[in-house]
Amino acid sequence: MLRNLALVVALAVGSDAFVTGPGALPSLPGYTGGGSQHLHKFCLRGAEGRAHAASITMMAGGKPEEKVKSPADVLITKTEKKERPRAAKRAAQKAKEKGISGDLRNKLLEEQSNPFRKFRQFFYLAAAGSASIGGFIAASRVVAALTGVQGVQPLEETVPNVAIDLGVVAAGVGLWIWEDRRGQETMETLKENTGIKNKLSGLEVELADGTTSSLRQLQGAYRPVLLAGTASEVTRSINLASRVGNDLKKNDMLLVPFFTDLDDDSGGWQAMKDSSSDGMWDSFLARPQGREAWKEWLLAEKAQVLQKNKEKSTNIDTKAFDKLLRVFVVRRDGKVGSRTVGPPAWPKLCASVAAQPERDQYGTP
Repeated sequence: MLRNLALVVALAVGSDAFVTGPGALPSLPGYTGGGSQHLHKFCLRGAEGRAHAASITMMAGGKPEEKVKSPADVLITKTEKKERPRAAKRAAQKAKEKGISGDLRNKLLEEQSNPFRKFRQFFYLAAAGSASIGGFIAASRVVAALTGVQGVQPLEETVPNVAIDLGVVAAGVGLWIWEDRRGQETMETLKENTGIKNKLSGLEVELADGTTSSLRQLQGAYRPVLLAGTASEVTRSINLASRVGNDLKKNDMLLVPFFTDLDDDSGGWQAMKDSSSDGMWDSFLARPQGREAWKEWLLAEKAQVLQKNKEKSTNIDTKAFDKLLRVFVVRRDGKVGSRTVGPPAWPKLCASVAAQPERDQYGTP
């Protein structure tokens, strides 16, 4: 009783009040309940504290007193108004400093993939520069010999030297250009991969509870498994996956089926809702939203596969490729962990996902 009375007095004057113990005001915001083994701590301040004090006083049969703001409250309010914009500005500045632009990130990745490229380019330029100086000196001797200057090297010695120096210059410049083009190609590939990843993270799905979220918002909570193919192939794979539904839920795996041969798949999802006792489909399933965005991402993935096989001189039948079931297992950090073709062995996939560590060298699997 004395403790509650002290709380009312402290809240009425607008000061901070810390209350501990399981029996202290269970109606206050932030109270989670529990027995004596829990410790509850509340920090109520200013007008919010006085409002709770007034409600407690009314419950006790009294009338709430009207309090005038104390100088301390006015000072706190003015200070908070000044500090909030400053704090927001500091937080934005820190976020800006921590963030890395996409171009800089791709450049760092390119240097990581081939760390000695810059060194080789420097060596090529140094060799070309040295040979150009030597060639200039040798060429001046050739000119001197042709003009009849006495005491210079004969032409049969200086002409080969000029030719060798010119060859070194041409080779150095050519190798530098070749290395530079390779670096630009790697940068283009990285930019393309970044674009595909950004498209993937922006794709939206509808969860079983009816909420719509992008794959970026689901990062850290789910491992989406994207199934893209004809209705028959995707449906067969979902039926096989339903046998290990509990394992899918346990490993936070979220199946997202995309039917490439259907323009409207609402009938199947509605049928699943109607056949369910709670009016929802299985919680390990999610329905793609924004069909055009999903098609655009799949086309970008297809173009990347065709480009890689073209570089390997491997021909792919595009018509047969479109009919295949393509499976993309996305990690918790939003990166595509694996790309396979055909229905996966779901028990084996669940076991491999369960064996993953909390973090690896690439992020959160």
